[in-house]
Amino acid sequence: IDWQYKTVPQKYCGDGLVNKQVLWPSGKGLGGSSLLNGMMFVRGNHKNYDDWAKVGAMGWNYSEVLPYFKKMEDNKVYNNEYHGVGGPVTVVTPTYAAEVKESLLETSKLFGYEVVDSNGATQT
Repeated sequence: IDWQYKTVPQKYCGDGLVNKQVLWPSGKGLGGSSLLNGMMFVRGNHKNYDDWAKVGAMGWNYSEVLPYFKKMEDNKVYNNEYHGVGGPVTVVTPTYAAEVKESLLETSKLFGYEVVDSNGATQT
C-alpha cells in the first residue's frame, strides 16, 4: 500500500540512514496517503509555522495560518478558538474504535502523557 519512495541521497541530513536517503511514505491506492495515516486530521505543529516565519516565510506563523485552517474545517468534535465549522473538510470522531483504544489512552495517562486535541492549544 506504499510506493516505498526514498529521497535522493541527502547532503545535510539522513546520517545513519542507508545511502543517506530519507523514506518518503506515499499511499498506493484509493485515498492516497490517507491509507497510511489512519485517516487522522492533524495539522503541523504550531512551532513549525512560527519557525518558518522566523527564517523569512512572511505570513506563515501559526497565528496567521490558523484562520485558514479554521475556514476549511467543518468540525463536529471541537467548538473552540482552534476549530471552524461550515468549511469543506468535515472532521468527525470515527464511528469505529478498536477495543484496545481506551486501554492505550489510559495507560498513556499513567505514564504522564496527556490526551489532547492534536490540533488545539497543546500539541505533543
